[in-house]
Amino acid sequence: MSGRLHGRSVVVTGAGSGIGNAIARHLAVNEGAKVVVTGRRAEPLEQLADEVGCVVCTGDMTSRDDVRKVLGTAVDEFGGLDALISNHGLLTLADFQNTDEQIWRDMLDTNTIAPFVLTQEAAPLMEQGGGGAVVFVASVAAYFAYAPDNAAYSSSKGAVITLTRSLAVELGSANIRVNCICPGLVRTPMVDPIFQQVADAQGISLDEAYAICGAELPTGRMGLPEDFGAPAAFLASDESRWITGAVLNVDGGTTALNPGIMSVVAQMNPTGQ
Repeated sequence: MSGRLHGRSVVVTGAGSGIGNAIARHLAVNEGAKVVVTGRRAEPLEQLADEVGCVVCTGDMTSRDDVRKVLGTAVDEFGGLDALISNHGLLTLADFQNTDEQIWRDMLDTNTIAPFVLTQEAAPLMEQGGGGAVVFVASVAAYFAYAPDNAAYSSSKGAVITLTRSLAVELGSANIRVNCICPGLVRTPMVDPIFQQVADAQGISLDEAYAICGAELPTGRMGLPEDFGAPAAFLASDESRWITGAVLNVDGGTTALNPGIMSVVAQMNPTGQ
């Protein structure tokens, strides 16, 4: 198997579904990587492993012990660690007055602190092998408040962008590159409940709700998990060897628009007709 990551050891977190699942699948099938997949639920990871040959190591990325176990699996199975795709995430929507401290702490623990701990533990392993690449998955929610009830989520993802740049500077001398992907709205199990609420309120199907929103983007559609495999492979590979501290928007043109206009258009034209 040839590919941009042929023979490289890669860990993908949050690989049980959505973007992480698609990235792990792409790296293993199309890029020749040796992949360890992790997440809290064993069943979807084992199904992925059966299909594409990944190594499974379940874990909670808010636990440093679990982080060490997952990264250690890559070293034990493949002899080292070349790349880390930190994709796991938590999305809880609550308006500002009803967001208690625990909601904030949970999202910061999962979305911000866990990527920091992952990289802190991964960097020495990468340095032993001569360097490596870290790819964080943040969100375009880091840039603007696209909903009135996502202050905690947006803040946690905005911190990931700053973490990307800070670690790129600090780890550059160890030949470790740190970059970030910011997805736009992507059809995943994490986002489905939000769009289901929209669908129920409008009396339309979930497919129709996604189609209405996607139609307002320059690309004319919502994102799919499969849109992220190639960008992640690029940032993890030698093709991006002089790129670090960068933020790549994979968003169908969302950040090229005024998001306020999108919401107004959607409200004026809820049936998409």
